[in-house]
Amino acid sequence: MANTLDCKLDIKLNDNYDFISLLNKPRLENNLTRLHNQYLNRSSGNYYGMITNFENISNIATLDTIQVKKVLNLMRILPTDINIIYFKNNGNGFYVDNDQHRLSYEWLQLEYPFWDPINGSAITLFEVGKNINSNIIETISFLSQLLCLKNSNINFINRPVKQVLPLHWRKELHSNDSTYTPFYALISTKVSKTNFNEKLY
Repeated sequence: MANTLDCKLDIKLNDNYDFISLLNKPRLENNLTRLHNQYLNRSSGNYYGMITNFENISNIATLDTIQVKKVLNLMRILPTDINIIYFKNNGNGFYVDNDQHRLSYEWLQLEYPFWDPINGSAITLFEVGKNINSNIIETISFLSQLLCLKNSNINFINRPVKQVLPLHWRKELHSNDSTYTPFYALISTKVSKTNFNEKLY
C-alpha cells in the first residue's frame, strides 16, 4: 500500500498492538483516487463458462520476492519459506526467462479447462518450503491479493487457482526438487469487456 500511494510507513511496535501510519500526506491524498480505482477494477473474471475473448498478451507487474520476505520477517509475519515463480507467455508456451521451466498450452488446458491459455498473459506459482507455520494460508493469500492489486486494471483479470496438484506440476516442469512444493497459483490475463466484471459485490 505504501508503494501504491507513494508514501512511507511509520511502524511502532507495542506489547499488545502494532501501530502503522502512512506519512507524506499530500502524496497520500493525490493517490487515493488511483488506489480506489485499483480496488474497483480488481476482478477474477466470470465464473461461468471459460475465460476467453482475450485481447492480447500483456506484461504483468511482479513482486520483489526478496524485499517481500524482508518486510514480512521484519513484521514477524513470515517465519516460513515461500517461493514465487512467474511464467509468462512468449507465444510458444509459458516460460521463466523465455528458456526454462516451460508450461505447455496443452498441459495448462488439460489441468485448468476453464481457461484458454494460448493468448493468456501469465501464471504465477506459489511454492512452500519445509519450514511451514500456521500463517502460511494467510501469508499466501496476502501475497496473491497484493499481486492482484498491482495488476488491477480495466479488462484485466487475476484468477486465483486453488487446485495446484504438486505431482502434476513437478511432472510438467520435469522437476525432482523436493525443496519446494507447488501450492497455489494465479492466472493473469487481459480480456474483452464481455468477459470482465467491472464491479464486484
